[in-house]
Amino acid sequence: MKKQKKLTQAQKDLMRGLKIFRVDEECIIVIMLMTQKAFQTEMMIDYMISHEKATQEELLSKAMEISKLKGKSH
Repeated sequence: MKKQKKLTQAQKDLMRGLKIFRVDEECIIVIMLMTQKAFQTEMMIDYMISHEKATQEELLSKAMEISKLKGKSH
């Protein structure tokens, strides 16, 4: 049986934030998978803080953009 990874505090915060933004569960899963690296999670949270009225589609689009980044070069 494969060992499950626990979520970091930042990932838990991102998940909570996505729920506050009324993102549906399926989209939350996709966004979480696309922003697994710590810097990606932080970038997504930063985006949400500065875009308080972002729609689910905008959040998903930003997550896709962030997922393509290889390092901290944002």
